[in-house]
Amino acid sequence: MAEPLTIDQVCSEVVDCVNRTAPETLDGQYFAVGTPAMRGNVINLLEARRLSAETFATWTRRLLPKAGDLFLAREAPVGPVVRIPDGGRIAAGQRVMHLRANPSVVHELYLFYLLISPDTQAKLISIAMGSTVPHLRVADVKSFTLPPLPPLGEQRAIAEVLGALDDKIDANHRIETTANALGDALFKSVVAASDAIVRVSIRDLAGDGVLTYGDGYRTKRSEHGQPGLRIVRAGDIKSGRIVLSGDDFVSNDYVGQIGVKICRPKDIVLTTKGTVGRVAVVPDDISSSVYSPQLCYFRVAEDHGRIQPWLAAWFRSSDRIRQTDIAMHKSDMAPYVNLQDIGSLVVPIMDLDAFGSTVEQLGSLQSLGHAVTRENVALARTRDELLPLLMSGKLRVKDAEKKVEEMV
Repeated sequence: MAEPLTIDQVCSEVVDCVNRTAPETLDGQYFAVGTPAMRGNVINLLEARRLSAETFATWTRRLLPKAGDLFLAREAPVGPVVRIPDGGRIAAGQRVMHLRANPSVVHELYLFYLLISPDTQAKLISIAMGSTVPHLRVADVKSFTLPPLPPLGEQRAIAEVLGALDDKIDANHRIETTANALGDALFKSVVAASDAIVRVSIRDLAGDGVLTYGDGYRTKRSEHGQPGLRIVRAGDIKSGRIVLSGDDFVSNDYVGQIGVKICRPKDIVLTTKGTVGRVAVVPDDISSSVYSPQLCYFRVAEDHGRIQPWLAAWFRSSDRIRQTDIAMHKSDMAPYVNLQDIGSLVVPIMDLDAFGSTVEQLGSLQSLGHAVTRENVALARTRDELLPLLMSGKLRVKDAEKKVEEMV
């Protein structure tokens, strides 16, 4: 069996970040990726700092990132790993280390999956040190011992199996992005061209429907109890969709106390505290849910039900809440808006007799987005199940390939 090697031994480069916050340039075309932009082991540029070309050059002077390199977070939190995409515009932010695999020792994509595997993550976290914030020193990362590596050919095969699932997830993200862009363009074109529009407040549209905060749930299910309603938090709203990552439930003995607080399919959910203005439409598969107090949601009245896709498009268009006259309230914790603020928003509504087909198209694009989101959840779940089995040798690559072929 191969001898265990350290990260320093399997990498040709192991470089720490510039340990200070990069100056931000709001219209910069380069990005510093710190730990907030590395959640879920993918790069989220919305959470990265924009940099000027000059700052980027300074922040990458030790090593210019290239596609396939890895960033590893060593603090706040310890452990997230992301792969650098093509384009050459990504720099390591604060508390992040830059790794470049030695191709004669380890396949770069295999190293990524090895570092994000549950066993490796648990070991990284266990050696993190610090009296207030757990962290890894640069020396800790370099000397971190990896499990024995299989031959390069097997590494490549494992990486390709897992990579096929991630490639399909990425393709679905592009479909979702395109669907959102088409919906936004369709919405804007109708608003710009139509004179058959009236303006109605959210309060009037809700009418005898629902406009309420999420519930201050207090009791989760017991370890061995039956699931009750799913808990949906503000962080579960991503890119206009509800993406549930955990298995939190409200216990059955609490369900009867909630009443109107249960959402239904096609209800519109908004974040009202902290990151204000994220919007999502409740899909069919997670309709029975409890939504946290950081969210509000509403259901249009029965006689306005057909406009729901239009209403969702309006909220998503141009970060609508942030560009209204709503004043952000401030508390000790975070900025927020309240139900009175939401209810006072005025929406342009078109004549459905003239633009019914437009609403149907918006609804179809919305349904497409929900479908690829559901598929991505299943793909990610399969990847996360296969990853530790392949890394430990408990599952043969050929058997994993068969399972992946059925999905992609």
